[in-house]
Amino acid sequence: MTVVMPGVFHDGREEIRAYMAAACAGPLKGSNGPLKGSKPLDEPRRIRFLSPGTAVVVSEAGILLAGENELPADRIRRATWVLVRGPHDRTWAITSYHDAPA
Repeated sequence: MTVVMPGVFHDGREEIRAYMAAACAGPLKGSNGPLKGSKPLDEPRRIRFLSPGTAVVVSEAGILLAGENELPADRIRRATWVLVRGPHDRTWAITSYHDAPA
């Protein structure tokens, strides 16, 4: 799996896991700080099936902070997800993710 965001490139589960663990221990920590009571938003805007087991999803995303009812324009992101499904499985897995300011 790969993750590409402005200023960020991570390749492989361990790199992504380490990045997310650091974010959740710091700026995304839910028990205190500015993101306490926040929730992620991710609304699919377009889904394309390239084959029965491969899909590309374009979504609008962001983090709604505590007390907010609407996502401010400067925090709206566009994300692209590449999803694959195993040949004997109905479970979809993310193989690539990219986001950028909208």
